[in-house]
Amino acid sequence: LPILYVLFDNAAYGSVLARMGNDAEADTARLPVVDWRAFAAAFGVEAHGVDDRAGLLSALSSAQSLSAPRLIIARVPAVEPDAYGDATGIDWGLQDP
Repeated sequence: LPILYVLFDNAAYGSVLARMGNDAEADTARLPVVDWRAFAAAFGVEAHGVDDRAGLLSALSSAQSLSAPRLIIARVPAVEPDAYGDATGIDWGLQDP
């Protein structure tokens, strides 16, 4: 099936990382490196990694005529503590600007 999957890999539990109080706690929210390409290959899925917006746009553009499943791995920065301010993962849309 020609299905496109996009995985945003920040190597962390981002919302948990944002709430950690210090570096020692934050380390528990970071994840080990995962070889997503190898994981996809094990299922017969073609995978492409991208590191920036231009790479993502290019990968999305080339996926216009898929004939098989494809995975785009978008490597994004992990969220640093306090990046969300007072927001939580549940109430972002309700926060005042």
